[in-house]
Amino acid sequence: MDARELLEYMPQLLNPSITRRVRAKYYFKFSGEEPGDYSLTINNGNCVFSEGLPDDPSITIDVPSEIWMGISAGVINPRAAMKSGQLKVKGKFLLLLRFNKYFSGDSKATFVPEGLYGETENEKNIRSKKWDKPKKVLGIQAAPRKKKGATEMVYSSLISGMKNVGVKVDTVYLAEKKINPCRGCYHCWKSDDGFGDCVFKDKDEMHGILKMIPEYDLMVFATPLYVDGVSGLLKNFIDRMIPLNHPYIFLKDGHSRHPSRFSKLPNLVLTSVCGFYEIDNFDPLVHHIKAMGENMHIPLIATVLRPTSMVALNSELHAVEAEKIRESISLAGMEIVKEGKVPRKLTKLIQRPILPKGHYYSSTKTWWKNWM
Repeated sequence: MDARELLEYMPQLLNPSITRRVRAKYYFKFSGEEPGDYSLTINNGNCVFSEGLPDDPSITIDVPSEIWMGISAGVINPRAAMKSGQLKVKGKFLLLLRFNKYFSGDSKATFVPEGLYGETENEKNIRSKKWDKPKKVLGIQAAPRKKKGATEMVYSSLISGMKNVGVKVDTVYLAEKKINPCRGCYHCWKSDDGFGDCVFKDKDEMHGILKMIPEYDLMVFATPLYVDGVSGLLKNFIDRMIPLNHPYIFLKDGHSRHPSRFSKLPNLVLTSVCGFYEIDNFDPLVHHIKAMGENMHIPLIATVLRPTSMVALNSELHAVEAEKIRESISLAGMEIVKEGKVPRKLTKLIQRPILPKGHYYSSTKTWWKNWM
């Protein structure tokens, strides 16, 4: 990087909070190895680099380019350079003393460019504890077995409850869709078209689904627990959701985030099943989906989790208990629509054991033998 390129880069290092009320014109008169005339104009939190002598400069810095490079790198003391006559300053000397402070970067990083959203409407409502009953729900069913397994049993019961209170539900079965894995090329972020302009835009079905998401008030992720996380189908889908956000990075509640391209996105509900007995097997999954929701401005508002799914599927031996579980899950769907949460009492009913642990472990042996 030469002296000119260094000055051209400086606007990116401007501290917007410190300079929000600063108006100053720095004129650099370079001699030496790379002579040239350049200026940095600060105007209320913005900075522009230009070539040539600016009108009415606030400060003139007359210095060999190699000396300024040394000062910028911290290997030459500016006071020593002034004393030796290599650095000459005319105008408001205080601006030279404040130069490093003005161009210290953006440590707060709370600014979000116009047209993007650091906080969406749904996030504001969650923060203010305001709940608007959703009218449209998008279900993303991510079980590789489609409608044949325990995931569908729980999901269909949940959706049934939502429909009972007048909500329109549309379901996407990921196992029936062609969705290529993300290539990590950032084409969707780099292109001028922005949102949804993926290299697979016309080669798979993700673009059509992606366009739908902002139209919904609530989204439901339904996935079996696979190796402490989501199914591969759902992870692939989540990766392809990144165009909902913009690549710009800002700080939100002390955490790096991407702003949303949309003023409003749906809230999120997670439902999952697993064959293990303990409910804490879902903890890594819930933690992941909650973090994803915070990153993508799609906050996780409720979970519906059912362990010991093998027994729940065995309708011959446990038909009555399985039906009670389905009824509880349906009630949870109704409560989510009406209140935006699932009451603790209802959660306990959904997660209650059907069998003692010892009996469950024995029954799974029979289940697998019959299934295989």
